Amino acid sequence: MAIFEKQTSNKVLIDDTESISCVIENWFNTNGHTEFVIRVQRGPFSDRTWRVHKRYNDFVKLHSQLQASGLPLSLPPKKIIGNMDPEFISERQQALQKYLNSIVMNPILVSSLPARSFIDPANYCQPFRELALQHVSLALRGEVGWEVVTPLTEIGWRLRKHYYHVRSKNAPKEEFWASWTDYGPDKHLDDKDMHAVFKSLSQIQHPYIYPIELCLCTDIGALVVRTSHKNGSIRDILCGVKPKQSFLKKYGNPKGHKPLETSQIALYGRQILEVLKFLHDKGLPYGNLHTGNIIIDNDRVKLLDIENGVLGVPSFYRPYFMQHKKIFSMQSIDVYSFGHTLYEMTFGAPLHESIVDNYPNNCQQLLSK
Repeated sequence: MAIFEKQTSNKVLIDDTESISCVIENWFNTNGHTEFVIRVQRGPFSDRTWRVHKRYNDFVKLHSQLQASGLPLSLPPKKIIGNMDPEFISERQQALQKYLNSIVMNPILVSSLPARSFIDPANYCQPFRELALQHVSLALRGEVGWEVVTPLTEIGWRLRKHYYHVRSKNAPKEEFWASWTDYGPDKHLDDKDMHAVFKSLSQIQHPYIYPIELCLCTDIGALVVRTSHKNGSIRDILCGVKPKQSFLKKYGNPKGHKPLETSQIALYGRQILEVLKFLHDKGLPYGNLHTGNIIIDNDRVKLLDIENGVLGVPSFYRPYFMQHKKIFSMQSIDVYSFGHTLYEMTFGAPLHESIVDNYPNNCQQLLSK
């Protein structure tokens, strides 16, 4: 049995990839204001529900925070006169329900901190960035020559993963990016095994894996340092965006979706399969394949975040493959994720469904056979 397959007692952590549904159940007037009662459910089980009370101004604040995405969200307009009329409030409730639906059904929006803190304040109103910086500073305290230059805010989609520009005195002209990741709900290694695995991660060498310069783990999470990838990921290339822009701005409503050439899809696809086989032969789970984790360097793929599986971080496609009983092993997850990755490289845009029934009209004939 591989070391990562050991089952140990693990603190129950929130899975940020689980689906969220919201229903505005009711409304009531209090102190001259209307409050809407929203029932929120995480995952498929009805026992994991809670209720939040929100005023219209809370929706306005959320709407303002989500504008960076460039998505055409339709928030009902403000009304000063007659806004306490029951018929008007009922109409507004329906409009706000449609607004919430448009958010929770969009994987970009629902993954954002503004949306999560709106519908789940108990778990998402903590100062994530400040806490992460403290953890990074503590992790680097024992590493001579390494220091944090500045945070790279909002470039990733995970709420519990934070990026930093760091500097090494041994390579002052090189730009390094560090990522701090909290342990995820799938973490099964104890502290001793985690340190042993992380020590070996930086020694892994493969032409299709982005090399690790430094990796450290604590009892909270892990810090991994790599050289900066200024050209960004395949997803950045498909969307025509710069890697340092915020996640919402980059992927919410990109101006372009430019697919890769057929020859590139074939080349990169083969390389991805080769490196996945290499990792599985090593007994190291990946499970986090998606276009945002693949860098292209001189027509060669470079996988990022090979440490995610060890850290217990859920897959980007978990909400999709959880709908299929046959997808339960690390190998089947990687196969499924590879299909999504091929789709996005082919059409320039991700597939926001668990399966594809009909290909878009611009499907290249060679690929549709």
